[in-house]
Amino acid sequence: PTGEPLAIQYTKRTRAKLTTLRETQSDALLKAAYAIARTVRNKGTCWSSWDMGHSISADMIPDRNGEPEIFKVGIDFSKAKKGDLFLANVWGGDRAELVKKELFVIGAPAPWGGDAQRADLIDRDSAKLMMRPYSHLWIDIDISTIDGEMYIPGMPAPIGPFSGVIGMVSYWMMLADACRALAREGLSVKVKGDEPKLSGRKDVVWSS
Repeated sequence: PTGEPLAIQYTKRTRAKLTTLRETQSDALLKAAYAIARTVRNKGTCWSSWDMGHSISADMIPDRNGEPEIFKVGIDFSKAKKGDLFLANVWGGDRAELVKKELFVIGAPAPWGGDAQRADLIDRDSAKLMMRPYSHLWIDIDISTIDGEMYIPGMPAPIGPFSGVIGMVSYWMMLADACRALAREGLSVKVKGDEPKLSGRKDVVWSS
């Protein structure tokens, strides 16, 4: 115990995990962003089943202000086609379909999947599913099936998961760089939400 409030301890430890992500996986995240941009440029569809905190749609809701309209939540194999991209670390679907459709897969470990550290601790059928064998690009997030940072006296296991934070931040890192890459080529992406249109006037930032 450090004497600091538990919330401060959790914030510091989660920040350390994000620092490790930046220091070790920046290249992979940037490659992922360029793959996303390439898919958009080639008129392909970007599908996503990415952990954002016990949800694959936490920041991808309809009309979510500010989110570029690039990813579709989940995947529909009746519509998916060769040249599409699938961003996934939490997914229980048919892996053979990924190969059959020739999708470009970006994968990463999740705490309830077979790719995470200490996967031997879980034995549910769904937890044995792995994405790494089917991924063309792998983001090696430092995560285990324990997924807890806070050891509280009297509790049998640590609490305070950070997988959701890492998932959300990494998603936006890839999305932001994909938009940047497209913008450098003069390509724009529609953005969800109700942001006002630019007025064109130099003396104001937004029109009313």
